[in-house]
Amino acid sequence: MKRVSLAITAVLGLMFSLLCSPAHAATIAVPAVPPNVLRAAEDLKTAHPALSVSPTLTFNRPGPGGSTRKPSAAADEITCTAQAQYPHQSTGTPSAVDGKAASFCTAPIADIRAQAELYRYLDGYGFSLVGIGSLSYALNSAGPVTSYGLDLCQGRPAYYVLRGIHNYSAPPGYTPPTITLNTQTPPVLVDC
Repeated sequence: MKRVSLAITAVLGLMFSLLCSPAHAATIAVPAVPPNVLRAAEDLKTAHPALSVSPTLTFNRPGPGGSTRKPSAAADEITCTAQAQYPHQSTGTPSAVDGKAASFCTAPIADIRAQAELYRYLDGYGFSLVGIGSLSYALNSAGPVTSYGLDLCQGRPAYYVLRGIHNYSAPPGYTPPTITLNTQTPPVLVDC
């Protein structure tokens, strides 16, 4: 029987401290996000269902006879994580805003993929897609695979959201055979 165990972890404060270096901290605004920006982010999440910033999933190897016994060894379970990291002013390309989507697992899987989509808030229109990262993938790998969405700096503060599209294919003998996770950051104000 196909079974996947999703453990969604949405500790945004922790993710902020883990995913944004001190150099990027100035690009993330502390003031409250305006209600119209929050509504637009929720509309985007509704149009393209997304989970938290960093959900995890587990591939299981069924027991003898196909039973769904609890894995007895670490080799019977592979945990994979999908991350959408907060958009920020790029350090590699000074006049750009970037966001990163990453996929990785605790052991090699048949196919692992990540693609980033960067959205900028346009007053009166909501969030508009401004940067699509390349589809990054690896075969028979634990990752990480990473995709970057980029936009040019606007010369004024702008709200951004990063969506990550993550695809995982289990190795032979594990279930489920494939799964896709979508992640999305909350709106972030970037000033560059």
